Amino acid sequence: RKKRIRPQKDDKILTDWNGLMIASLAMGGRILAEPEYTKAATKAADFVLNQLRQENGRLLKRYRQGEAGLPAHLEDYAFMVWGLIELYQSNLDLYYLEQAIELNELMLQHFWDQKNGGLFLTADASDNLLVRSKEIYDGAIPSGNSVATLNLLRLGRMTARNDYLHKADEVFKAFSGSVAQGPSGHSFLMMALEFARDSSFEVVITGSSENRDVQQMIAALWRPFLPNKVVLFRPEEEDIRLTQLAPYTANQVPSERRATAYVCRNFSCQQPTTKIDKMLGLLGIEEESSLIGD
Repeated sequence: RKKRIRPQKDDKILTDWNGLMIASLAMGGRILAEPEYTKAATKAADFVLNQLRQENGRLLKRYRQGEAGLPAHLEDYAFMVWGLIELYQSNLDLYYLEQAIELNELMLQHFWDQKNGGLFLTADASDNLLVRSKEIYDGAIPSGNSVATLNLLRLGRMTARNDYLHKADEVFKAFSGSVAQGPSGHSFLMMALEFARDSSFEVVITGSSENRDVQQMIAALWRPFLPNKVVLFRPEEEDIRLTQLAPYTANQVPSERRATAYVCRNFSCQQPTTKIDKMLGLLGIEEESSLIGD
């Protein structure tokens, strides 16, 4: 077989596909407790952020043999923001949340339809286009508008930014007519709609990241299936970067220098707790020894 002519290999690196991979690896890393998956997701995210961005921060679409080029499309931004959100949820490194917000802002600036709502597939500076189209249906990969909508909802919940939540609502309104005719073809948007309609949770864990009790509390959050939540980590010593992004975390401090959970809905928080079973109870999950661990 080695003597045969080898088939051509497509060795270009695509921003949108890497965003999907980063999201998958980051989710797998935290849910399956496989740090190698999270490590791989981090490495891929760093590559895209360092090699597939212009000096003005905007993304490029493809990389091959040391050269990046072509303007990024909606999917490139939406999928990378998704990947970065999942990566922050897995490694709780604030840098990746900051990058997700920065790319999300650029996406809204250059792709948002100011007249009718929703996001165009191409940026406002795209050349030689008679019509800028918008799509919402899922194909082999989810719709850029649908992923962007869930991103807006999750970032809105993480940072208490109502403008993001309002933008998500505008996407629902912009596409409601076509989606109503065939909801099954818009499954990712249905996930976003469920997140918006269900009373989702904001969970802030505070303490020292090096302490075992913090790690146990965070791990316990991801064992049960509860997709409609977002998780933030506030270090024991106040991190001004975090409080600038999410002002509601400013007064959320550890109790008795132990890992402490603040479970909130619509930024209205319950009394903090240092007990994993009580934290899970506030999330509507019954105490189970198999979930809580030692």
